[in-house]
Amino acid sequence: MKPFPDEQAEAPQDTGPLSSRVKSKVWKVRQSAFDELAQKFQESNPNDEIFEEYSSDLEKFIADSNPGAQEKALEALRAYLTKKDRVTIDGHSTTKTLVDKALGPAKPNIKTLSYETLCLMFEKMDKQGIFDGITDSINHKNQKTSCAGVQAVVELLKNYGAKRLDFLKPFFPHIEKLAASTVSSLRGEAMNFYKEAYRFMGEGMKPFTIKLKKAQLDELDKFYAESPKELAQPL
Repeated sequence: MKPFPDEQAEAPQDTGPLSSRVKSKVWKVRQSAFDELAQKFQESNPNDEIFEEYSSDLEKFIADSNPGAQEKALEALRAYLTKKDRVTIDGHSTTKTLVDKALGPAKPNIKTLSYETLCLMFEKMDKQGIFDGITDSINHKNQKTSCAGVQAVVELLKNYGAKRLDFLKPFFPHIEKLAASTVSSLRGEAMNFYKEAYRFMGEGMKPFTIKLKKAQLDELDKFYAESPKELAQPL
């Protein structure tokens, strides 16, 4: 999937069909076009052609390198997911793109919007594709992307609980590798994940921590002792 081309020195042109403007080389034109697309999704019947016309392009749109245009693209994807009961976008690749391109380098407002979009995807799409996309991101060589993948798991855990996430079994092996990393930010995200897992699973998550280092186990033991005995509930 190729990103949008670099900006060129040309004046914004808000004329022409929407299908052309969403692919403009000028970010302000794309931004306006994505905003218009979001409005059309909101105003249209779920069976209207516009949903199928743009469903295959939404993944590329949310990878926009310009934050202003990317934010509107995410709003368009959110509108699509909100209105459409049976979505036709690829859950695996779209989730990976969302984590890699939106959550990883995100500004706070884009991160919030990305989390909202991720939750809608989880509710509307096959969860295995969502899990696969997130684990691909966790295993990414880029540290920010790996951290964003762990953060995505924690966000879903907070919103839906451990049971709907298969008690986190798809993620433990991958995050265990991050816990052994020499990079402090990766270890920190892994430890945050284990603490959140304990809040929702209690003693049930401890078998997945046996390979952690002693200092990490000591840190978790301290967290266990200070944590409420009642399990956390999803939002």
